[in-house]
Amino acid sequence: MKHLAKVLALVMALALAFGLVACGHEHTAGSEWKSDKTNHWHTCTECDEVMDEAAHTPGEWQIDAESGEHYRVCTVCGYETDRAAHTAGSELKFNSDYTQQWNECTVCGAEMNKTAHTHTADETKWGSDGTNHWRNCSVCGQKVASTEEAHALGEYKSDKTDHWQVCADCGVVVGKEAHVAGEVETDGATDTVKCEDCGYVMSTAAHQHRLGAYESNETNHWQTCETCSQKVGEAAHTAGEWTYDAESGKDVQLCSVCDYQMNEREHVHAYTVWTNDGSGDTVSCICGEAFEGFAQQKVDLDAQYNSETLEITPNTEKTMEIDLGMFGGISDVTVAMLAYEGDNINIYNRDGKDIQSTFAEGTLTFHVSEFGFAYGDRTIAITFKDEGGTERTVNVPVLLVTKVIMNKTDLDNMTYFSKESEATEELIYGGYFELGADISYSGQFKYVMPSNIVAANGGFVGVFDGCGYNIDGIEINTVDSGEKWNNFHGMFGSLYGGTVKNVSFTNVILGVKGSLISAYGSGTIENVYAQFKELRVNNALGLAFSFGVGGGGATIKDCVVDISNTSFSLVSGGTTYQFCFFGKKDAKSPNLQGAYVIGKLPEGTTTWTEEANLVSGSVYGKYDSMTAFAEAYNATDSALKAEIDTWDTTYWQVTDGAISFVDKSAA
Repeated sequence: MKHLAKVLALVMALALAFGLVACGHEHTAGSEWKSDKTNHWHTCTECDEVMDEAAHTPGEWQIDAESGEHYRVCTVCGYETDRAAHTAGSELKFNSDYTQQWNECTVCGAEMNKTAHTHTADETKWGSDGTNHWRNCSVCGQKVASTEEAHALGEYKSDKTDHWQVCADCGVVVGKEAHVAGEVETDGATDTVKCEDCGYVMSTAAHQHRLGAYESNETNHWQTCETCSQKVGEAAHTAGEWTYDAESGKDVQLCSVCDYQMNEREHVHAYTVWTNDGSGDTVSCICGEAFEGFAQQKVDLDAQYNSETLEITPNTEKTMEIDLGMFGGISDVTVAMLAYEGDNINIYNRDGKDIQSTFAEGTLTFHVSEFGFAYGDRTIAITFKDEGGTERTVNVPVLLVTKVIMNKTDLDNMTYFSKESEATEELIYGGYFELGADISYSGQFKYVMPSNIVAANGGFVGVFDGCGYNIDGIEINTVDSGEKWNNFHGMFGSLYGGTVKNVSFTNVILGVKGSLISAYGSGTIENVYAQFKELRVNNALGLAFSFGVGGGGATIKDCVVDISNTSFSLVSGGTTYQFCFFGKKDAKSPNLQGAYVIGKLPEGTTTWTEEANLVSGSVYGKYDSMTAFAEAYNATDSALKAEIDTWDTTYWQVTDGAISFVDKSAA
């Protein structure tokens, strides 16, 4: 057979070749498709030879609107194929809301027999949830809404652990859950616990009182059973310890059983609460009141200067009252002096040794020489063991006063005291000085320290506290002083952060280019009254306080310069009056926090230099007379009065609007 096929193929190929030769042309396919039920092709435009023959390629199904039949069209030649009537499938189809139903053709999927769908309830089955039940459609299986209704629930059914209900219509079990124990019910003999939902008795037992909070009256307390309301355990109050009540601020005595307040009294501090911040122990009352027995103690070192010998007398004893009685019996008392440097605390006394002292019956006794020439605010640390054997360290603030100035000689010797207080620093002068009386000076004061020390390099760093006393008749930098008239003298030469406060000066005589307190520097000048008798002027003069050259910028607070009865003169070839009461032009300005000049300047004054040098926020003023000052003070809504009323009445008084320094000697 294979032989025969090969022979036939060879014959056909020869015939075709012969035919081509016989036709004598090359075939050209026509543009029109020819077709039958299965294939389509082109024919040669000259000889009808069949070309491009191939099977049909059917497209998508189409529906004949008139006949209702479905068919397809070849996508190549357009020949219609597969025409036939629809074949309905057995499965019903529904739209989304189940209002219509239909079958689909099993061949092309077309909808057939489309009609409205009406639910037909299946009376043999229930659908349900925890609330309702209903019938489903026997055709589509969906809920028939018209049949939905709430369960008809009967009485609770229960066992030992659960309860539930059954719908009388559909028989479904609803709300099965565990019993919930309700409150104990009692008849006074038996306690019963029931399920609070279904009433099932969960337990019974002999009655046990359930007692509430204590109730009370002035004499007794008791409790009441919360189930049977019987009063139980009535008894008289029992007085407890006295305790502090923060709300009332009093001590109260409560019943130790029911906390009824039986008594109250004014609070009595009991210092029993110890704390330690790293620098020492602090004891407080339970009310939070810190023990204030350690108020600052003033120690007068009473430095002495005799024939160029400066000393603090070694055998001079000083005492201070230190109340340690509330700590019980104390022992092993030692005293050290502390110096605070930032957050660090160091032993200050010389050679790191404790201060040689005795402590007996609340009194600390020591030699003032133990402190050397230390001065100002310091702290002594008293270390002891309390009656419980616990070691405590309490810090007691002290003010070490280098010298209380009582007379002109003491004032003249301040230079020696001040230098010894800062003996290791060449250009620094210190010490803590207080006036102990009014001083009638009536002469030229040289200086505490040389005023030619520029403030940026050194000066007075200590404190001069006038304590409200007055210095009368002091002369500064007079022409006939023997010193150069242009060296800008002042009592303290140059302030280097030092303080001058609480002092009045009367009948001051100030020479050329001088300043009452200091010529240069920074620091604090507070509560100072200066009344000038004479101002001998040459060209430029700082009448009061600091010029501010160098470090500059003194704080000047609550100060008055009175020139209402001052004589002015130009000396040493001077031709022009210029004044700088609280500063110096073209220098760092002071910070004025209440500074006033009362009185007129002489004719020909060309410069009032403070006005060009005030820093922001300065409080400053000048008045031609005390009467003008009083008028401003007594004016309605007076800003001057609002300012002066903040001043310390220890040193200042206002009478009918006129301001003056308090005369301490008259007290």
